[in-house]
Amino acid sequence: MIFFDVETTGLIKNEALPTTLQPQIIEIGALKTDDKGNEVAVFETLVNPGVALPKVIIDITGIKDEDFAAASAGPFAEYYGALAEFFRGERTMLAHNARFDQMLLVFELRRIGKEHQFPYCSDVIDTRTVWPGKLQEWAKLVRGPDYVQEHRAVSDCRLLRDCWFSKLHGAEAGEGPK
Repeated sequence: MIFFDVETTGLIKNEALPTTLQPQIIEIGALKTDDKGNEVAVFETLVNPGVALPKVIIDITGIKDEDFAAASAGPFAEYYGALAEFFRGERTMLAHNARFDQMLLVFELRRIGKEHQFPYCSDVIDTRTVWPGKLQEWAKLVRGPDYVQEHRAVSDCRLLRDCWFSKLHGAEAGEGPK
């Protein structure tokens, strides 16, 4: 199974609008786990959107425009092959507000003409079905009341994994998989 999260340049406007008017992915995080929640593999990269980041996004994620140059981050097309390979053969994807993360991925795939070539997971679980609130609120129950979410893709994947498996196994606060 894959826990998936993206950080973006903003929120989706209207899904029917052209992809040129939609936000872009600035960071991809994907965490492969076994059925007990143990980490098997990680996919993590900054993605250079080619536009200046809005201040609100910098404030939320801590990602700055200069971070793309420092990491030699390229556009989404450079990471398509590695991301597709990471997803290949996986059946289940979990994300908190899965529709958002999926649509951002679809917008990027459309931009490069690969929407129908990507090996999507057949089972997509929106973890809001078990915790309809914000991930930060759920995290405070699992990791303690002082926990502050980083809003970075892989750390959010790990956080979601811990919350998900704690919920599945009825674990007490602070007892998620390692």
